[in-house]
Amino acid sequence: MKLGLVQMMAAPMEAYEETAQRILRLTEQACEQGAQLVLLPECAYPAYMIGRDPERRFLQRLPSLLEELGQLARRRGVYVVMGAALPGEDGTLENGAVALGPDGTQLGRAAKSNLWHFDGKWFTAGRTSFLFDTPYGRMGVMICADGRIPEIARMLRLQGAQMILDTVNLVASAAAPAQLSNQQYQFILPIRAWENGVPIAVCDKAGLESGAVCCLGRSFIASAEGEIVAQCSPDKEEILVWDVEPAEPLPLQGRRPELYGALCNGHTPRPQLPRDPADAELFAALVRFEADTPREYVEKACGALELCRMMDARLMVLPAARGFALSPEDTAALCAALGEGDAAVADWGQGPERGAHVLRHTGEADRLMPTHLPGADSPIRTVELWPGCRAAAVFDGEMAVPELARVAMLEGADLVLWFDAQGGTPDFALAQTRAAENKMFVLRSGPAGEKGRSYAVSPDGAQLFTTFFTAEQIGAGMVNLALSKCKTVVPGTHILDGRIPDFYKSMTE
Repeated sequence: MKLGLVQMMAAPMEAYEETAQRILRLTEQACEQGAQLVLLPECAYPAYMIGRDPERRFLQRLPSLLEELGQLARRRGVYVVMGAALPGEDGTLENGAVALGPDGTQLGRAAKSNLWHFDGKWFTAGRTSFLFDTPYGRMGVMICADGRIPEIARMLRLQGAQMILDTVNLVASAAAPAQLSNQQYQFILPIRAWENGVPIAVCDKAGLESGAVCCLGRSFIASAEGEIVAQCSPDKEEILVWDVEPAEPLPLQGRRPELYGALCNGHTPRPQLPRDPADAELFAALVRFEADTPREYVEKACGALELCRMMDARLMVLPAARGFALSPEDTAALCAALGEGDAAVADWGQGPERGAHVLRHTGEADRLMPTHLPGADSPIRTVELWPGCRAAAVFDGEMAVPELARVAMLEGADLVLWFDAQGGTPDFALAQTRAAENKMFVLRSGPAGEKGRSYAVSPDGAQLFTTFFTAEQIGAGMVNLALSKCKTVVPGTHILDGRIPDFYKSMTE
C-alpha cells in the first residue's frame, strides 16, 4: 500500500479558509504521487489553538470541506484520514479524526481521549476506538497524546488493527529546527509499534502556530520492528509517500487479562508527596558482576554491598544469579552485609522458583515473582521498600507487556526493577517508554557480559545513571521519588486523572 503523509505547515486559527484550501490541494498532490491512503495531521482543520475563535466560526466551513474532501477521495479512489475539530452530538467539540472511503463516504471518526495541555479548555475527551477495513488491511486510528498511554494502541491491536494511523500535533522545543525532538518521536511510538507488532504512521505539522506552539514536524513511519523507516524534515511542508505493508496480526504473547482489573478501576489511590523532602531522596546502586558458583556470587555481592554502604546507597540491586540457587546460609550472608535500613534486591532461582528477593539486614523480607513468563501464575504485586516507596519487579521479556508496568503503577509502584538476564530487546527505548508513560522510575539490571549494561531511567524517560558495557561495576545515582509521585505531564494532562477506566474494559477480556 502506498501511504501518503501530508505534513502541513502550522497556520493560525484566523486562516481557516486558507487552511481548508491547502488541505484539498496537498491531498490532491499526495494522490498525484500515488498515495492510496492519505493521512493528515491532528487538527489539520482549522488549527490546534481553536480557543482563539470562541465563536467557532470555522464550523461553518467544516461541512463543505468534508464534502469536497469526500469528492476528492471518490474521484481519486483513495482513503483519507484527517484530524479536525469536530462537533459532538451534545454540542461539545471533540479533537477528532474523520476517515473517508474511496466512494467518498465517511467511514467513521475517532475522538482523542487523553487530552493534552490546553486541549481540555475547548475539547471534550472522547471514548472512540475507531477501526476501518481496506483492501490493504484493517486500520486503527488514534490521535496524538493517545499514543502516550498504552491502552489505546493496545485496544486497537486487540480489535485486529494491522496498522495504526496516528494523526498528531507533536510539540517540541529547540534552539534550531534540526534539534527538534519529542518523547513520542524518540521512543514511545516506535515502541508502540514494536510491542503491538504493527506499523504506525504518524503525521504531524511543522513550524510555529500563533508564535506559541512549536510543532515537531518529522512525520514518520515506524515498522512493526520498532524502527523509523521513513520520515519528513522538522521544518518544511512536504508530502511523504511510502510503501507500507500492514502486518498480519499474530496472537499477542504473554498477556494475562485476568490480572488487568486495575486498568478499569476508577478508584486508583493518588500518590502522596512526603512532608519532608529528604524522605523522597533515595541513593540507589546497580551492581554488576559475573559469578559461576554460589560462593563466588556471595563473595562478590558482599564486597559490592560494603562499597555501596560507603557510597550511602540505600537500595542495592544485585545481578541475576544464573545456573544455581542460593542457600539459606548464602541469603543470611548477604543480609548480614546490609546496613540497618538498607534494602537489596536480587534475582535468583529457575523456573517457578525464580523471584526478586527483597533482603534486609534482618533477613529476607519479601519476594516478587514473575507474572508473565511461561508457566507463571503469580499476581502483579508491589512491595513497600520504605514508607512512601513501593517497587515492582519484571523479568526478561515481561517488559514487552505494557499492561504489567501499567498495573504496577496503578497499584502504587514508584519504580520498576527490571531483571533482564536475556537482553535482545530494544531495551533502553523500552525502559524509557515504560518510565515516561507511567511517570515512574525504571532500574534495569542487565545481563552480564559485553552486550549488556545496567541503568536507571527517570519518570521523564531520561537516563539517570548507567554502567559501562562491562561485566563488573557499580553504577549509582540519586532517585528523587517526588518525581514519581507527581503524575502531571503538563497542565491539563495527568497520568491518573486523564484516564477513562470504563473505556479500557476490553483490555480485561
